[in-house]
Amino acid sequence: MKKYIVTLSLLAAGLVLAMPAHSQSKEKLIYTHTFAPGEGLVNRTEKEFRKEICLNGSWEFQPQALPGSYTPGKGVAPELTGPDATSWSKTPIKIPSPWNINAFANRGLEGPDHRNYPSYPKEWEEVRMAWMRRSVTVPADWSDKQIKLYFEAVSGYAEVYVNDQKVAENFDIFLPFEADITELVQPGETFEVRVGVRDQALFEDRSTIGRRIIPAGSMWGYMIRGIWQDVYLLALPKIHVEDVFVKPLVSKNLLELEVTIQNNTARKEEVQLQGVIHEWLNLAGTDVNSAPVPAWELGKKTLDVTAARLTVEAGANGTVTLQIPVNEGVLRYWTPDHPNLYSLLLSLHKKKRDSR
Repeated sequence: MKKYIVTLSLLAAGLVLAMPAHSQSKEKLIYTHTFAPGEGLVNRTEKEFRKEICLNGSWEFQPQALPGSYTPGKGVAPELTGPDATSWSKTPIKIPSPWNINAFANRGLEGPDHRNYPSYPKEWEEVRMAWMRRSVTVPADWSDKQIKLYFEAVSGYAEVYVNDQKVAENFDIFLPFEADITELVQPGETFEVRVGVRDQALFEDRSTIGRRIIPAGSMWGYMIRGIWQDVYLLALPKIHVEDVFVKPLVSKNLLELEVTIQNNTARKEEVQLQGVIHEWLNLAGTDVNSAPVPAWELGKKTLDVTAARLTVEAGANGTVTLQIPVNEGVLRYWTPDHPNLYSLLLSLHKKKRDSR
């Protein structure tokens, strides 16, 4: 019997930027610590079963001019035509970053985290749609895996291609999205990922004053353009935990878990799901430089998750709901003064063949 593990830390993820104090002097400021440190999507309890490659770094960039026939404010965005093979910029774009990041200070928002990339050409500040691309090599040991492209956030209408085949569209600012590319790539081989983005403002219909075309929540939503959060290539077992919805039903002394299992094999599979809950201990420092650095360990076990069986059809998802009674005092409340956190580790077993 084989085992898969997925972990879920019961905390809200956030981005912490550690920057030196703003100085009015002309001396060059050098920050010697890691800027915006992160652990990635796959934490150390999952690394035996899930793999990742961070695709951040230098991508090629090609601005696209707005056609002369485009009329702003009519609710119809211009089409994003394919990139020209000879028109890629000599300046690479540094993903993640909005291509117009240097334009923010021109709007009265000057600060130490705005003019980050002086290498970007001035004309990028006015670009409304563009293409970005890079080559990616799939590790040779990723055979028999489900392979996904995962974007933490792209601002605007994004279209994602793998080797000229469209694999995803997304229109948002802040939320992640992914694309299953298992059938389009091969372990040990290199493929091209290309992302086209159109500024959300190109879709505005000014006859509907006061209505936003996509969810808001921050002033940055109408400013940033492009891939502004991390990008990953992920390898998952063909049968894996796809999603966990944790419901702390405090008034009922009950912890409810709604778990979605994905079966990407060609046959129906019977699986067993069980787990355990530990204290999650934050070991990060408290000063501005060490507080953002991921440092944690699992504390004592607090609860067991009783095993449940589930049959998942081939190429489909299955959902199971687990209810765990919680006696008084077993799980401590989270408060600002006592931010108690817990980690849920789920183990997925299946009989016979293993599709890890």
